[in-house]
Amino acid sequence: MQYFWRRYASLCSLNGVVLGVFLASVFFLVVFWSIDITKDDEAFRSYFNTILTIAATALAALVALFGVSHQIRDIRERDIRDREAVLFAANSLLPMALHDLVEVCDHNIRRNFHGSDLIPNMPQVEGVRTCHSETMDVLKASIQHADRCAQVRLSNIIRNYQVTLARTEQVYAKPLVTVLEEQQWVDYERNNDAVSWASLKALVSEAFPYARDNSKPIPTRADPGHVTDALGTAGPDFDLFPNLKIVLSVRKEAGRLFVFA
Repeated sequence: MQYFWRRYASLCSLNGVVLGVFLASVFFLVVFWSIDITKDDEAFRSYFNTILTIAATALAALVALFGVSHQIRDIRERDIRDREAVLFAANSLLPMALHDLVEVCDHNIRRNFHGSDLIPNMPQVEGVRTCHSETMDVLKASIQHADRCAQVRLSNIIRNYQVTLARTEQVYAKPLVTVLEEQQWVDYERNNDAVSWASLKALVSEAFPYARDNSKPIPTRADPGHVTDALGTAGPDFDLFPNLKIVLSVRKEAGRLFVFA
């Protein structure tokens, strides 16, 4: 694509050069003609014929370049239309893909707590949940044809998902978070895992307006404040789990809520 635009720009510049050569040739033809239209001089006729040949050649080249430029503009417009169509098709499935990721995040947050301790009371979940393969396919398709900001933010969702999923395996056998635990670093691994999944959920949630309406851009930077909301809607209550609030605050102050923001 970059090669295409460089070539298009070079052709536009070349159009100007050839047009300049043609206009200069016409100018000198007029000058020679005005000096002496009746002059019967071999050297004069030679110069005149040479300039006339240059003018004719430049005109032919100019016509050819205009034709090529018009063809490239048609290709460019067709490429833009195709890109918009593919983006529209990909983004029509993007809300479903984001919803799948939100459900994954909620599940993996809750697995760190006993279901009866969550609000409202929920069935206990244990295993790590992963997103459907189609979810990644939809995200990749949307990234391929999105604007630069959306590409970065959607790519960061995938990258954060991969990192968080890899790290969550490390806490699989750890005890569940204890309600009203007073010691600051008790249950740290589980609380930290919950905050990581909430951070990913916050990134995903910020992309929903864009997915539903392409005219609404994704914010250029992730908002740390959304992580608190992401945790709360998953079920944990900070009054019941003070250590969770501490881990969230420490990571927020250190700027470590997101691996890729």
